[in-house]
Amino acid sequence: MTSLTFLSSLNALIFGVISGLHVYWGFCALFGIKSENMTSVVPEIHGRPVFVPSAVSTFLVALVLGLAAFISLRSLTVFNENFTIFPVWIVYGNLVISVIFLIRAIGEFKYVGFFKKVKGTLFAKNDTLFYSPLCLLISIVALFIFLKIRN
Repeated sequence: MTSLTFLSSLNALIFGVISGLHVYWGFCALFGIKSENMTSVVPEIHGRPVFVPSAVSTFLVALVLGLAAFISLRSLTVFNENFTIFPVWIVYGNLVISVIFLIRAIGEFKYVGFFKKVKGTLFAKNDTLFYSPLCLLISIVALFIFLKIRN
Protein backbone atom coordinates (compact mmCIF):
# COMPACT_ATOMS: atom_id res chain seq x y z
CA MET A 1 0.00 0.00 0.00
CA THR A 2 1.43 3.34 -1.00
CA SER A 3 1.36 6.41 1.22
CA LEU A 4 -1.06 8.06 -1.21
CA THR A 5 -3.45 5.13 -0.96
CA PHE A 6 -3.28 5.09 2.83
CA LEU A 7 -3.68 8.85 3.29
CA SER A 8 -6.46 9.21 0.71
CA SER A 9 -8.32 6.35 2.37
CA LEU A 10 -7.72 7.85 5.82
CA ASN A 11 -9.17 11.23 4.86
CA ALA A 12 -12.09 9.57 3.06
CA LEU A 13 -12.84 7.46 6.15
CA ILE A 14 -12.68 10.48 8.46
CA PHE A 15 -14.95 12.48 6.16
CA GLY A 16 -17.36 9.57 5.83
CA VAL A 17 -17.70 9.15 9.59
CA ILE A 18 -18.10 12.88 10.22
CA SER A 19 -20.61 13.13 7.37
CA GLY A 20 -22.60 10.27 8.88
CA LEU A 21 -22.66 12.05 12.25
CA HIS A 22 -24.02 15.17 10.56
CA VAL A 23 -26.74 13.12 8.85
CA TYR A 24 -27.70 11.71 12.27
CA TRP A 25 -27.73 15.18 13.84
CA GLY A 26 -29.72 16.50 10.88
CA PHE A 27 -32.44 13.91 11.45
CA CYS A 28 -32.41 14.73 15.17
CA ALA A 29 -32.95 18.40 14.30
CA LEU A 30 -35.58 17.53 11.70
CA PHE A 31 -37.65 15.54 14.16
CA GLY A 32 -37.04 17.88 17.10
CA ILE A 33 -35.01 15.40 19.10
CA LYS A 34 -33.00 17.35 21.66
CA SER A 35 -29.69 15.90 22.69
CA GLU A 36 -28.17 16.62 26.08
CA ASN A 37 -24.66 16.21 24.72
CA MET A 38 -24.93 18.89 22.02
CA THR A 39 -22.78 21.13 24.23
CA SER A 40 -19.88 18.85 23.36
CA VAL A 41 -20.19 19.58 19.62
CA VAL A 42 -21.57 23.14 19.49
CA PRO A 43 -19.76 26.12 21.07
CA GLU A 44 -21.52 27.55 24.09
CA ILE A 45 -21.31 30.53 26.36
CA HIS A 46 -22.88 30.63 29.82
CA GLY A 47 -24.43 27.22 29.20
CA ARG A 48 -26.24 28.28 26.03
CA PRO A 49 -25.25 27.30 22.50
CA VAL A 50 -23.70 30.07 20.42
CA PHE A 51 -25.87 28.89 17.53
CA VAL A 52 -28.45 26.17 16.96
CA PRO A 53 -27.84 24.48 13.62
CA SER A 54 -30.94 23.81 11.55
CA ALA A 55 -31.65 20.45 9.93
CA VAL A 56 -31.02 21.95 6.48
CA SER A 57 -27.64 23.42 7.42
CA THR A 58 -26.61 20.18 9.13
CA PHE A 59 -27.56 18.12 6.06
CA LEU A 60 -25.67 20.63 3.87
CA VAL A 61 -22.53 20.15 5.99
CA ALA A 62 -22.99 16.37 5.67
CA LEU A 63 -23.20 16.74 1.89
CA VAL A 64 -20.04 18.87 1.72
CA LEU A 65 -18.18 16.39 3.93
CA GLY A 66 -19.38 13.57 1.66
CA LEU A 67 -18.00 15.50 -1.33
CA ALA A 68 -14.68 15.83 0.50
CA ALA A 69 -14.67 12.05 1.02
CA PHE A 70 -15.33 11.58 -2.70
CA ILE A 71 -12.49 13.96 -3.62
CA SER A 72 -10.12 12.11 -1.28
CA LEU A 73 -10.95 8.72 -2.77
CA ARG A 74 -10.88 9.91 -6.37
CA SER A 75 -7.39 11.29 -5.78
CA LEU A 76 -6.18 7.74 -6.33
CA THR A 77 -7.52 7.65 -9.88
CA VAL A 78 -6.73 11.14 -11.17
CA PHE A 79 -4.42 9.84 -13.85
CA ASN A 80 -6.51 6.83 -14.81
CA GLU A 81 -7.51 6.98 -18.49
CA ASN A 82 -11.13 6.15 -17.57
CA PHE A 83 -11.35 9.12 -15.24
CA THR A 84 -14.60 10.94 -16.04
CA ILE A 85 -14.29 14.03 -13.86
CA PHE A 86 -11.88 16.76 -14.87
CA PRO A 87 -8.74 15.94 -12.83
CA VAL A 88 -8.14 19.58 -11.94
CA TRP A 89 -11.26 19.51 -9.73
CA ILE A 90 -9.82 16.64 -7.72
CA VAL A 91 -6.26 17.98 -7.58
CA TYR A 92 -7.26 21.46 -6.44
CA GLY A 93 -10.14 20.09 -4.39
CA ASN A 94 -7.51 18.62 -2.08
CA LEU A 95 -5.82 22.01 -1.82
CA VAL A 96 -9.15 23.64 -0.96
CA ILE A 97 -9.80 20.96 1.68
CA SER A 98 -6.35 21.58 3.13
CA VAL A 99 -6.86 25.34 3.37
CA ILE A 100 -10.39 25.10 4.80
CA PHE A 101 -9.39 22.66 7.52
CA LEU A 102 -6.25 24.63 8.37
CA ILE A 103 -8.43 27.71 8.85
CA ARG A 104 -10.81 25.64 11.03
CA ALA A 105 -7.89 24.36 13.12
CA ILE A 106 -6.58 27.89 13.66
CA GLY A 107 -10.11 29.06 14.41
CA GLU A 108 -11.91 32.36 14.58
CA PHE A 109 -10.16 33.39 17.83
CA LYS A 110 -13.25 33.32 20.05
CA TYR A 111 -15.06 29.97 20.22
CA VAL A 112 -13.23 27.46 17.98
CA GLY A 113 -9.70 26.53 17.01
CA PHE A 114 -6.34 26.42 18.70
CA PHE A 115 -6.42 30.15 19.43
CA LYS A 116 -9.92 30.42 20.95
CA LYS A 117 -10.53 32.67 23.95
CA VAL A 118 -13.51 30.81 25.47
CA LYS A 119 -11.86 27.79 27.06
CA GLY A 120 -13.87 26.53 30.05
CA THR A 121 -16.74 24.80 28.26
CA LEU A 122 -17.15 21.14 27.33
CA PHE A 123 -17.00 22.07 23.64
CA ALA A 124 -13.79 24.07 24.17
CA LYS A 125 -12.13 21.11 25.88
CA ASN A 126 -13.22 18.72 23.13
CA ASP A 127 -12.13 21.23 20.51
CA THR A 128 -8.66 21.47 22.02
CA LEU A 129 -8.25 17.72 22.50
CA PHE A 130 -10.00 16.33 19.42
CA TYR A 131 -11.63 18.65 16.86
CA SER A 132 -8.82 21.12 16.12
CA PRO A 133 -6.06 18.47 16.03
CA LEU A 134 -8.26 16.36 13.71
CA CYS A 135 -8.76 19.38 11.43
CA LEU A 136 -5.01 19.96 11.38
CA LEU A 137 -4.42 16.29 10.51
CA ILE A 138 -6.99 16.47 7.69
CA SER A 139 -5.32 19.63 6.40
CA ILE A 140 -1.83 18.11 6.39
CA VAL A 141 -3.04 14.89 4.74
CA ALA A 142 -4.97 16.80 2.05
CA LEU A 143 -1.92 18.98 1.38
CA PHE A 144 0.23 15.86 1.03
CA ILE A 145 -2.31 14.37 -1.39
CA PHE A 146 -2.35 17.60 -3.40
CA LEU A 147 1.45 17.68 -3.62
CA LYS A 148 1.56 14.01 -4.68
CA ILE A 149 -1.02 14.23 -7.47
CA ARG A 150 -0.37 17.65 -8.98
CA ASN A 151 1.62 17.52 -12.19
